[in-house]
Amino acid sequence: MNPIDAFKVFDEFFINGHVGAYPAPNFPPVDVSANNETKDLTFRVALAGYSKDEVKLSFEGDFLVLKLENNAKEEDEDKISVLKKGIRKSTGTWRLTVPSSKYETGKVTASFVDGILTVFIPAREEEKPKVIEITA
Repeated sequence: MNPIDAFKVFDEFFINGHVGAYPAPNFPPVDVSANNETKDLTFRVALAGYSKDEVKLSFEGDFLVLKLENNAKEEDEDKISVLKKGIRKSTGTWRLTVPSSKYETGKVTASFVDGILTVFIPAREEEKPKVIEITA
């Protein structure tokens, strides 16, 4: 690596928050809460700068999958120099574990208001133990 490449990597880290294809582990910021009585889950994901059309949610097995697309146009590099880029806008896929055996993945609701994605996942009702009658 020549010295110029080293400075490029350094700049990329401080401007974008990551180098290459390895995003920072705390992006996007997520709060996860569980109702103490019902065990329902709520995910709150901070997605400043994204539009509803750039956010996709799905379930794949035991994973809630969040896909983000960055549809923003790059600024004219000849006219603007970015001094600090504090608001990240990445394209990528994140998976959050949600066991489908414990949660009603078919009854999920989601809303996107003021840059906050809120995902509500109701818990399945606990199965009662089955009593098996023994015959002679």
